[in-house]
Amino acid sequence: MGVGQPIIKPRGIEDVPIVNVTLSPLSESTTLQEITSVAHGLETELKRIPGTRDIYTVGRQPTIVDVRLDLRKCRVTE
Repeated sequence: MGVGQPIIKPRGIEDVPIVNVTLSPLSESTTLQEITSVAHGLETELKRIPGTRDIYTVGRQPTIVDVRLDLRKCRVTE
């Protein structure tokens, strides 16, 4: 049905997260896309630190593209 088998990997003490960061907006005007952008920036900077492993963003807001056509400006060609 399109669902693969689960992957089971052994974990050691070094595989336990030691830092979790939660980002939240300072005002209601901050969008989830802006918070996601900040999270990606932090992720990029943290990965530059030697010795860091498995840095990733969880719960990201997907990028949405809103396209609106002005039918008055559209030309129809045949």
